[in-house]
Amino acid sequence: MCSWLAPVERQALSCTCRALFAFINTNAPFRNLSLRGGSISSLLSLRRHARVLASATKVRWSSGSIWRPTPTKPWTVVGQSFRFMLSVLQTSTPLHTLQLLDVELKPSHQLSILSIPTLKRLKLRRSYFVPTTIKMPVSSIKSLSLRSAHQPAAIEYILGLLRSTLETLEVKNVASNISLILETVQLLRLTCFKRWGVNPGLTELTPRASSTITKLCITTCSDPHPLCLSDGVFPKLRELFSPWWIGVQLVPGRPVQIFYDTGLKELSDFQADLVPLAQSTRGIKALRLSTSLSMHCLLQHLATHVPQLQRLHVWTNTESLMAISQQPPTERILSALIEIHITFADSWHHIEWCEARPSTCCSLSEMCLWICPALELATISITESLPGVRAKWDIPPQQNFKLRRMRTGEWEDLI
Repeated sequence: MCSWLAPVERQALSCTCRALFAFINTNAPFRNLSLRGGSISSLLSLRRHARVLASATKVRWSSGSIWRPTPTKPWTVVGQSFRFMLSVLQTSTPLHTLQLLDVELKPSHQLSILSIPTLKRLKLRRSYFVPTTIKMPVSSIKSLSLRSAHQPAAIEYILGLLRSTLETLEVKNVASNISLILETVQLLRLTCFKRWGVNPGLTELTPRASSTITKLCITTCSDPHPLCLSDGVFPKLRELFSPWWIGVQLVPGRPVQIFYDTGLKELSDFQADLVPLAQSTRGIKALRLSTSLSMHCLLQHLATHVPQLQRLHVWTNTESLMAISQQPPTERILSALIEIHITFADSWHHIEWCEARPSTCCSLSEMCLWICPALELATISITESLPGVRAKWDIPPQQNFKLRRMRTGEWEDLI
């Protein structure tokens, strides 16, 4: 059909197609690229698809094995591919996330990365910035992720480069004492700190290093032990995601409003374990925990210790949580609770009450109203390991069974 068009019309159509291509690829949120250097075909493919690379929002680069540019081999295929990628991304406007695996980043590479105008998140896995005295531009990077980084000087160097802009720091399998590095560098805008490792690594943190942190995420396989924290550490902590034994030591005396247990181990003495949460200076508003108590007993204990609770996420592996109590209303109520989310663990395979859907869940919701008069949304998550239950309830994959309270007081099935 294009052959039937006049030259002027074909030129106009060509311009329109190019403009449409640029518009779609600049604004498309699904443009994620995973690149791998090391072969001539990879280099040629990069050069052929330079326009696609320039329109990417997320780019992941892997050289296959640790790549260190050397003066004797400056023009390897991996080096040419990596330099070409950076030359394209340096002027990219859609790019906001860059992930680099197994790369030693020289000053010229650092200059290109820090010059990307819209880059917000940088992930380095077995990669590091080589320290240099060359002056680098101020970057727009707000989030930095370090994995398997074992050079203290390189970690301190990159944190120094991002000192004035970094808001989120993630570290995993980092052998260096990150607490001492944070004390030295003093990140001015750091609000979120995430750490994965065998040891929580909180003992060495000082009030100065943690003065701006409002969100803390700790994942550790360490056994429970006293943290021996410095006085005044985490003075502005609002959100805490950690194993329960860490949370009960951090919540008292701090303005924590959100606490999610990441260990999800059933509490040994539920009532005693809730006492530290009552010592939050702002009151716990959102909570996730694991328990085998009935819903009635659970809500009663929560009403006693965290009466300001608004959102509750419960993990369980027994059917006792769903036991319907016929006890009358009590004086203890969770007047602020508006949302309950129940997740059943993989080990729970006896779901007898599901035959009565939705009557049993509605009865549960009505029972919750005795203690939670403001309840608006009840969600039940069924894990993918229980396909029979999903089929019986007609729940599509990756979806939950939800009940929403209408103005009439009745419950609406959202599935």
